[in-house]
Amino acid sequence: IEGGIGVGTFTLPGFDYPPGSPAINKAPREMICKNIEPLIDEHTPLNITIFVPQGEEIARRTFNPRLGIEGGISIIGVSGIVKPFSEEAFIDSIRKCMTVAKASGSDRVVINSGGKSERFVKGLYPDLPPQAFVEYGNYIGETLKIAHELDIRNVTLGVMLGKAVKLAAGHLDTHSRRATMDKMFVQQLLDEAHCDVDITSITLARELWDLLPPEKAKAFAQVIISHCADHCAPLLPNGSLTILLITDEGMVYPNIES
Repeated sequence: IEGGIGVGTFTLPGFDYPPGSPAINKAPREMICKNIEPLIDEHTPLNITIFVPQGEEIARRTFNPRLGIEGGISIIGVSGIVKPFSEEAFIDSIRKCMTVAKASGSDRVVINSGGKSERFVKGLYPDLPPQAFVEYGNYIGETLKIAHELDIRNVTLGVMLGKAVKLAAGHLDTHSRRATMDKMFVQQLLDEAHCDVDITSITLARELWDLLPPEKAKAFAQVIISHCADHCAPLLPNGSLTILLITDEGMVYPNIES
């Protein structure tokens, strides 16, 4: 079974097949063989080539470049259908990214909500390979559980304030349909940091950065990080978790390791 135009090639370890193999996963290969074998003589050699029109262009909008799949898309799954933005599909993508990150040999995996936070954190880890940076979207809890299952011992969690106040409240999935900013809890965080700030008019958590006195920002950040660690560290019982709180301007507040 070979990959034609539009089908990518594995260039990194961590997949069902070694680097250099066409990016056709185990399940579809087995399905192809199961359906073809009854139709041919067992002594008849047969080459099957899969083509995907515009596959290379489509792949640029997927996780494939980050996973080291080059030249096209990958052929995945049993049905061959992934519902766009479905929770299951996204978490499966995270798992594959984490598997590749571990296989890259990096001693640390850095998880971020998206490209913006990743861009800021990358400067702190210039020696890590690109595969060591994984996007969790909103699924912080699931990503940390995957890290534990894969025995990844050193994880850095980069988080911006909007997700951080939800995570600090114990919401391991920070999607807006499941968690919203709790102003009463935010006020509790401010009180713990001894910050006297009126938050009655705010609608977004990131507005807090503009309201906080500069000399109180670090204390507030430490309180949030501490609460986040309370909920996240138990998900990585055999590892070390570093939590970084990132501002919109790219300032990264001191971390806590547990």
